Amino acid sequence: MNSASFIRYAGTAVAATMIGVACTAPPTSVTDPGRRTAPSAAPTWVKVSVDLPTSGVEFPAGQDADLANVQCLICHSAGMVLRQPALTKEQWRAEVIKMRSAFGALIPDGQVEAVTDYLHRINGR
Repeated sequence: MNSASFIRYAGTAVAATMIGVACTAPPTSVTDPGRRTAPSAAPTWVKVSVDLPTSGVEFPAGQDADLANVQCLICHSAGMVLRQPALTKEQWRAEVIKMRSAFGALIPDGQVEAVTDYLHRINGR
């Protein structure tokens, strides 16, 4: 099992990642979701540990499979990626770029095309 840490700050869950701590907006009122509640005078931090399932399954062998194993398996199982609908090369490139821009994947610029090509080879249309 992998372990992910979450911290609660004034009732708001905050995920602690390898990159740092991400913080969400202050909590909102339960009775009036548009109204923000004032943080408590003495915020309490609580560390919570969550066990995540692991998988020994890697991507199918082939050119740049090692890149996919290093870059994609940080967040995804190979099975989850392989169960996605077949995508065009342009669609796979958009997915790789989305993982970088929206979700903070640390795929270097110089590896985007290699990962895209590999994903298209194993699950492309």
